[in-house]
Amino acid sequence: MFFLFNRLNSDRISKLKLSKPAIAALLMIMTAASGIFAADLNWNTNIDDYAIRNNVNTVDIDADITITTLNIYNRPNNSDANTCVIDLKGHTLNITKLKIGAYSPLGTKTSGSVKFVDSIGTGTVIVDTLDATAYYYQKWIEIESPVTMEINSTFNTTTQGEFSSLTISGNGNLVVNAKPTNTAKVTATGVNVTGTEADSLPTDLPAQWTGAVSNDWANLANWTGISAISDLQTEDTVTIPAGLTRYPVASAATPVTLNGKLIMESSASALFAGSTTLNEVDAPDAVITTGTSTITFNNTTDLGQLTLGSGATVISKADLTLGTLSGAAGPDTTKLRFNQGAGGQTTAITAMTFNGSEIDFGNADTDTFTLGAGAGTLDISATGTVKLAGTINSSNLTLNDSPTLAANTTLPKVTLAYDTVIAGAGYSLKLIDSLDSAIAATPRSLTVNANKVLLEYLDPVSDGPQIGATNNLKDITFNC
Repeated sequence: MFFLFNRLNSDRISKLKLSKPAIAALLMIMTAASGIFAADLNWNTNIDDYAIRNNVNTVDIDADITITTLNIYNRPNNSDANTCVIDLKGHTLNITKLKIGAYSPLGTKTSGSVKFVDSIGTGTVIVDTLDATAYYYQKWIEIESPVTMEINSTFNTTTQGEFSSLTISGNGNLVVNAKPTNTAKVTATGVNVTGTEADSLPTDLPAQWTGAVSNDWANLANWTGISAISDLQTEDTVTIPAGLTRYPVASAATPVTLNGKLIMESSASALFAGSTTLNEVDAPDAVITTGTSTITFNNTTDLGQLTLGSGATVISKADLTLGTLSGAAGPDTTKLRFNQGAGGQTTAITAMTFNGSEIDFGNADTDTFTLGAGAGTLDISATGTVKLAGTINSSNLTLNDSPTLAANTTLPKVTLAYDTVIAGAGYSLKLIDSLDSAIAATPRSLTVNANKVLLEYLDPVSDGPQIGATNNLKDITFNC
């Protein structure tokens, strides 16, 4: 009797010429015969057909079993309040046909929602045919880790009705070996999607690093939300979360280009050993380490720490906020090129150690470089190439012997380690604090070849422009 009444779908019941009392009696018989309204179920043997229509069903799977047809239509509307939870308990549930959403008795349209979990093991749901064609309402399947669900032969999502669609969500694993018949009617969110037809399933899961198998940036198994590593280049957001055991390492042979935003959560890290271009970085409490290649920041960057490999080149083309910049302890060929975009940019670094071969502060009068909120000291006396531009804010800047002006420039207190020549024909130089020699017993000279030189500072008493203070200098020459 169970099989007879379980196959009486809404269309057939609606065609029966029965009185209301007869229909009520029929439903009572169906309830008694099939047990479909039981609140809690335990399955430990194979089942032919079963329909879950109770809003609060909980099902425990106590053995590896096969169900020929499982119908789930437990939501009378689009509410997300009712979900059937199936606990696999370490077992394999084979479903020849899983149907989500249907017509319940008397022709009432319903949606369906099922959640697969595993409280004690690593269970698997193997579905031969998934039927999500029921008319009108949205349908849901949730897969919670560590559960894996496979869809192997038929994935029917061709539905009628504007609001009829299927959402597969959770943080478990979905293996898609059958292509959805209508990709516009199905979306996967949160789940790790693999399988021969994984690329055909639309996902709205952001690209996120998991480090599931290694620290290799180029290993797809370490990522969710993408079907190929090349997808990272076009993702709106790429996230490296907090609290992981393994963090990504892109080898020297793995160039990285991200055209979206890179989000690195607290204490996350990433090593980019090869050529790297990052469009936007939101990582105020994270660490990026470079190799010997070039790393380019195209847009706004907020980063906790940048550790430079010997010989690296850093190019920043927009506003850069950086907690700590760490270079090699001794002289190397590292290059820093700040404020390289069009128009004025701002670079603010809390603390930095730099012993490289080149530092470029920008290319516009309105560029700003600030170290330690203006209280930091920067010694670039051993840096081979120094390009000055905009306003440099620090408590002391020790120059090399031959800096050049790339734009009109305003400098803080300047210390000369050598007899110094500043070349900047066509640009102006303003010195707003004192000039001094790095070694009091060895006076130095300063020569400036520029369009205009203004030597001034604010007198603490009169608070007016004064002639700049000079200490331990042999001579000053301005060629304007």
